[in-house]
Amino acid sequence: MPDTAPNPELLRSLGRLSRGLSALFWGLPATLILSVRAAKSDWLTPWTLVPVVALNALLLFGLWQMSAFQKQERPWTAALDRARFMALVNLGLSPFLYWANRAPEQTFFAVAILILEAAGVLFLFNLISSYVILLALAAYGLPVLSPVIGEVIPDVAASDGTRRPSPAAEMGLRPGDRVLLINGEKVRSFEDLSTGALVAGRQPITMTVQRPGVAAPLMLPAAGTVTAAYDYDLGHPV
Repeated sequence: MPDTAPNPELLRSLGRLSRGLSALFWGLPATLILSVRAAKSDWLTPWTLVPVVALNALLLFGLWQMSAFQKQERPWTAALDRARFMALVNLGLSPFLYWANRAPEQTFFAVAILILEAAGVLFLFNLISSYVILLALAAYGLPVLSPVIGEVIPDVAASDGTRRPSPAAEMGLRPGDRVLLINGEKVRSFEDLSTGALVAGRQPITMTVQRPGVAAPLMLPAAGTVTAAYDYDLGHPV
């Protein structure tokens, strides 16, 4: 039996990453081929422009799905944000393929197509950058935060506007405590710690911690019961 259950949030983000990669895998070559064909041919009509717009929307959808994965990795999210902005520009300017095809002498349409081409190049550059970062994450592993307590918030905001002691304060946690177990489940990372607290819900929480300067692990809380709480100032459970 495994020590810890699979993290449902990680599984959801991996599922969205898979859907996003699939959308880009099928949508990118189709968009490039159809857009170039549309710009160079005279068969383009308002109705046949729909696939071009739909495929650009598919690329934007794929990037939006991928953005749910590893949000804490700034280089990854920054590259995705830039690619997503360029995909939005491409989506907005793609209808001008029809008008530039029908009225090539119009300067406004010609400028719009130049901007569309520049946005396409920047989109590909940032998309390739995000792929390189994703491969680096896969090759070297994802960073894991140790389950060590940092700052302990003394109190939280209740729904009626009053303040109550925070669960960490009630538990007796101190900065520097390393959490070994939460409700009997082994904790390997800070993500495991957060997941364990969320899974417990309104049920009592117990922790086993290793405190600096203390030889034997400590069982917390020493007395009473502690449950998770919602901080109405921060807007999330604590």
